[in-house]
Amino acid sequence: MKNGWSLVLSRSLSLIVLGATLSYLVACGGGGGSQQMGRSLQGLQISPTNPQAVIGQSLQLTATASYSDGTTQDVTGQAAWSSSNTAVATAQAGGLVDAVAAGVSSIGASLSGVNASTSVTVTGSSGGPTPGYAYITTAATGNQQVAGAVYQYSIAADGTLSALGEASVATGVNPRAIVSTPDGRNVYVANLGDGTIWQYSVGSTGQLTAGSQTAVALQTSTTATTYLASIDPTGRFLYVVADELASAPLAYIAQYSIGSDGTLQPLTPATVTLEFASPQSIVIDSSGQHAYLAGTMPIDGVSSSAGAVAQFTIGSDGTLAPMQPPTVPGTLNVTGMTIAPGGAAAYVLSSCVDTSCDGQIAQYTVGATGQLTQTAATTLTGTHVDPLQLIISGSSAYLLTSLMGVDTDTGAVYQYALGSTGILTADTPASLSGSLGPVSASAYGANLYVLNATADGMFPSPLPGGQINHYVINANGLLSAAASTPLQAGVPTAMTLVAAP
Repeated sequence: MKNGWSLVLSRSLSLIVLGATLSYLVACGGGGGSQQMGRSLQGLQISPTNPQAVIGQSLQLTATASYSDGTTQDVTGQAAWSSSNTAVATAQAGGLVDAVAAGVSSIGASLSGVNASTSVTVTGSSGGPTPGYAYITTAATGNQQVAGAVYQYSIAADGTLSALGEASVATGVNPRAIVSTPDGRNVYVANLGDGTIWQYSVGSTGQLTAGSQTAVALQTSTTATTYLASIDPTGRFLYVVADELASAPLAYIAQYSIGSDGTLQPLTPATVTLEFASPQSIVIDSSGQHAYLAGTMPIDGVSSSAGAVAQFTIGSDGTLAPMQPPTVPGTLNVTGMTIAPGGAAAYVLSSCVDTSCDGQIAQYTVGATGQLTQTAATTLTGTHVDPLQLIISGSSAYLLTSLMGVDTDTGAVYQYALGSTGILTADTPASLSGSLGPVSASAYGANLYVLNATADGMFPSPLPGGQINHYVINANGLLSAAASTPLQAGVPTAMTLVAAP
């Protein structure tokens, strides 16, 4: 009987010890989650930052978690990895990235709802060829309705620009938008003056040649005031926004499929009509399943001020279908929109949102099915600062702005650190001054390029020429001015950068 009680007591003690051990392990989070012994996950960092690879190469990326108690931990194995463009690079469990084709892809890591990303640039070979090309559209001065041009540059390994042997090729009348497919093989220019899209193929040395469709008629109204274009991450669909604020607050979206040879075919329906003004391009998330268009709603039937964001799902055939609800509120005087890599957050840019005429970046969360929800997080850019475009690269964000004034349109690039929850925090220095007439900006690996026009104040009579400002993105995310490439002719209107095929 004594032995029996001893056995029962021994088993009871074992169960108590086992229960205490399990409770301790649960409290500790099992060794890699967001909670460990009372500490919480604050952020993720991917290294190396903005790496480059050649086709066929594999890269090992590392995810490092930072916790509320000031400690860090390698969580590469626990994080979920993703690629925004699997045609360019694929991401495997454990942070291994395989370079598939020339182009740029955003690689993301996620752990317990905290996200991080970095940009991987894939080039054709390791034998020293230029890793990419830049193409700039220019229109005639004085809004003359004559043929424009596309200027062509190579991007060297150190990010410097050099004009190609044939400095430019012709395009349609008054070009306003230029985009390229993710694989860098096709380029498209939307021309406002003659309502066309011109298709080009990218040669082995970066030279553009006319595609099999020299000019495709845009399926939109002929009274548009501007064109903006986007291509989805798969490179299968092209969308062109035509804004008609001059006649009524309307925006049309022309939608096309892109064939294997780069040819365009209008979808059915060929256009989507929105009853608000939007001189912006469609913004598409990295999954290629959701699209958004920010604009301004009509107030008195003509003028616009109140903001709105239209939300769409993208069908397997590329057609846009409104979500429910079809729009969500935006802020006053919407000027642009950006989706963060990985799609966890979105940002809507606005100008003159208060009595001080401050510019603003408003943050939204993106739900599992793509719906946007505005948060309380907003960032003011300063009095009479007009936000134009927000570019996100890794854990940093760069805002292209112009300064509103009677006789000036001076540009600047604002620098922000991007928190794990998408919050923007001003870096030091807060901004770098630019030149007159900022037009657009784009990140390419560890480089940021800003296109500027030689503007004549705020009036519609710009002088010819402009420049491309090149900045290096340092390991800490801060920009360093590297070089400036002058543009001698025409009025710069748009820019696209591609990796060498």
